[in-house]
Amino acid sequence: MWDFGWLNGCFTNPKIKASDVDLFVEVNGYFLHGECKPCGVFPSLGQMIALEQRARDDRTTVVLLFGQSGRPEQYQFLGLMEAPTDCDTESFRDVVKAWDQHVRSLPRAPLLARDHLAGWLPVAVPR
Repeated sequence: MWDFGWLNGCFTNPKIKASDVDLFVEVNGYFLHGECKPCGVFPSLGQMIALEQRARDDRTTVVLLFGQSGRPEQYQFLGLMEAPTDCDTESFRDVVKAWDQHVRSLPRAPLLARDHLAGWLPVAVPR
């Protein structure tokens, strides 16, 4: 896993820290974004703020997954569940399959305009 500490000081607010993404999948223009932690460990306040902002996007489902690598024990969908619920590998796979089927039943999510990105990069970017 990368250590992004070398990006500290790049943001106007010195409290902002870069974070990795543990789970990210796109299906039909919709996103499943996950943060994985050992049981009993919750994301930092900064991570929670970022994850809650992602969860406000109608195209994104954010899940907190607790357990050891490859062995989920609990999950919680932000904005959809008040507390984590117990699971194992197979039951969480069933949840992900249900999410996949649900987003495939929806109209494809539209692409977002990228006009807001123009002009900030300090070098010329070919189109």
